[in-house]
Amino acid sequence: MTQLTHRDLQRIRAAGGIALECSTSTDIRDELLRHIQATLDARSSVFFHFRDDSSSGKFYNGFSLGVPEEAPEIWCRDYQQVDPFVGHFLQHLKSGGERVVISSRVIRNRDYVRTAFYCDFLRPQSVHHVLVAGLVRNSEPIALMGLHRPQEAPPFESNDVLKMNLILPHLSAAVEKVGMMEKLGARQRIIDTLAQDLAGATVLMLDNDYRILVANESATTLLHLPRGDTATGARVVAEIRAGCAALRAKIGRCACSAPEHSLNFTVHIEGVATDGFIRAHDCAPDGLRFIVCFGPEGRRSLRSGQIIDEFGLSKREAEIVHLVSLGLTNQRIADKLNISVRTVENHLRSMYTKVKVHNRTSLLAQLARDQ
Repeated sequence: MTQLTHRDLQRIRAAGGIALECSTSTDIRDELLRHIQATLDARSSVFFHFRDDSSSGKFYNGFSLGVPEEAPEIWCRDYQQVDPFVGHFLQHLKSGGERVVISSRVIRNRDYVRTAFYCDFLRPQSVHHVLVAGLVRNSEPIALMGLHRPQEAPPFESNDVLKMNLILPHLSAAVEKVGMMEKLGARQRIIDTLAQDLAGATVLMLDNDYRILVANESATTLLHLPRGDTATGARVVAEIRAGCAALRAKIGRCACSAPEHSLNFTVHIEGVATDGFIRAHDCAPDGLRFIVCFGPEGRRSLRSGQIIDEFGLSKREAEIVHLVSLGLTNQRIADKLNISVRTVENHLRSMYTKVKVHNRTSLLAQLARDQ
């Protein structure tokens, strides 16, 4: 009979507390997954998001603990289609089956150790025993976690399945909450980008697979797109798709974690060369969002170095006037820059004097006019 100890129950309860504190994907990896790994006496673990309609594969955005850093990417690229545990998990999950499976119940050991998946991928990482747990929303998989033990360790058993089933609601809640927070953050970054580029009136937003999410009237006319909601999901011209792909590759080569990257492009429309730029935003777990603006990238509303040179504004004053142009209140500006509201007000008064105006509206109008 499966029984849990008092210590097991304490650690499961602690997982709920840790889940409540998670606010980023890094928190989930470094705090919650590490705790789950310890609770189930696992040597290593991996986590992947799931998207059924992704052109690049079903699982993506993987991270891990205790295995080589490149292992999740290699698994997504080369092994997810032949992983017997994941195949079993998806098949049974969609038919209402168990959400937690262990390797000994999926494939006979003598067959398992002969597979290329085990010999070429798992064994070099000292992975032998595997437990796979799935996160679902409305009976559809949204993420997957794998826990591992080496060959010399005892295999996962019914007790481990029970513990993982009790932990899964906490993990699911943390993943859903962090996903929503990251989506809101990405949406705010996109809104900020569009606010900066209102001078470039032709704007598209593309999804992770370069399909149109949003096209304004000018973009619809320029690119001869269907009118109204029928433009959603349409593909853009080849030059823009190539620019997005090049930007994706650039991000892949970049070691930095900046949420925004940009790339210039030229597209030929009816024989006329039109310049523009693409900005990519990381909207995990939904992949990248591409903002396509036609016109030179240097044309940024109230952010150019021109206003510093012409009016003698300091770097901090230029930051503040940019945030004012995005509609932020003095309190929000203070919070964003980690300064006091009084300091914001002092900078604004200084700019009023330099630009010879008396309020925020006149300040923005004068700066925009002189650019």
